[in-house]
Amino acid sequence: MIKVYTPSDRFGSNMYLVSSGGATVLVDPSTPPDAVRADFFGDLPSVDAILLTHAHFDHMLELDTWAKITGAEVCIGQEDAAALSDPVRNVYRLFTGEDRGYTGAYRTVKDEDVLRFASLEIRVLATPGHTPGSVTYLIGDAAFSGDLVFDGGGYGRCDLPGGNLQTLFASIARLAGHTEILTLYPGHGNSFSPRHLAAQFRS
Repeated sequence: MIKVYTPSDRFGSNMYLVSSGGATVLVDPSTPPDAVRADFFGDLPSVDAILLTHAHFDHMLELDTWAKITGAEVCIGQEDAAALSDPVRNVYRLFTGEDRGYTGAYRTVKDEDVLRFASLEIRVLATPGHTPGSVTYLIGDAAFSGDLVFDGGGYGRCDLPGGNLQTLFASIARLAGHTEILTLYPGHGNSFSPRHLAAQFRS
């Protein structure tokens, strides 16, 4: 089961709740818990892990709240870990004027790590370019790719701290090589099939 939540604010960052194999993980906590309760008859599901695709503010707007309520382990790509608490690198300051960040506990993940919760297995693929530590989480035939690439051929901006367009294109090409992926769930917009990516983005 994959539930998609998109806030109605101007940032519109997708949050995903993925339940499989006796475990539930939350990807990019941008939606308040109260907005999720209605789907679970007033109670929140038990969350085993909170997975961040990268450390930009709009993908962790509700990280503090979700981490406190669930006690779940927070996972972030190792090259983005320092940006969690840095309002310049997580671009809170640029977009909101606030000096905010996440200062709680977290676990760093790296390329080819495998995370296991109950019988749910999650593979980590390093896909830098939008940020140095952007990662994609592979769960079965689904991939949660943050701001790497979007439906219709758009891709993440590279003019923010640590962004690199050439690296981003190489990451998209690498992701396209994973033919087991049937659906990409991006950080913004609709999910889509990645089949066209191999021809559009060549490393």
